[in-house]
Amino acid sequence: MKKKLILILIIVLLGILLAYNAFDNKHKQTIEKEKTSEELISKDSNLQSNNDKEIGNEINKGSESEKVSMSNIDVVIGDENFISDMDNIFVNLDNYVGKTMKVEGFVGGVIGNEFKVLRLYDMTHDDHSHEVTVGINVVYDGEIPAEDTWVEVTGVITKEAIDGKNQPVINVQRLEKKFTHGQKKVYN
Repeated sequence: MKKKLILILIIVLLGILLAYNAFDNKHKQTIEKEKTSEELISKDSNLQSNNDKEIGNEINKGSESEKVSMSNIDVVIGDENFISDMDNIFVNLDNYVGKTMKVEGFVGGVIGNEFKVLRLYDMTHDDHSHEVTVGINVVYDGEIPAEDTWVEVTGVITKEAIDGKNQPVINVQRLEKKFTHGQKKVYN
């Protein structure tokens, strides 16, 4: 009886050791996968950073005091609520004049040192919709990227009479060509 009990205990201990060893190997593999993923992400970030540098992504104009720091940005317009946030700026323009704004989109409507930062939007009518561009006018004294280039602009909101109506215009202090970008078409 004692021999059977000892044999059972040995088998149970071996089973526990094998299970622990399998768990430990699985844990090591998980850690290795996480390290590999982190390395790939790091390499991808470095590649993106290098690609951005190669295409000349960041252009600052003006004196050091005019350059924009991330902590001084009052308004950021992103993928979510793009239409409603832009609409709010157009409707309540006087509340935004003088504030620093950052917005992403593609370049369009280039005329001289002015262009638009745009997104696509489906404008609905009774029984159909039309794809239209929506965005904001900007003024930039540097080299303006080609049409359809994705950019992030940061600058001060001013108002200008365009076609007899006051509209927001960003005086760009920083323009960055983006290697990766947000949604070209927005829905809200």
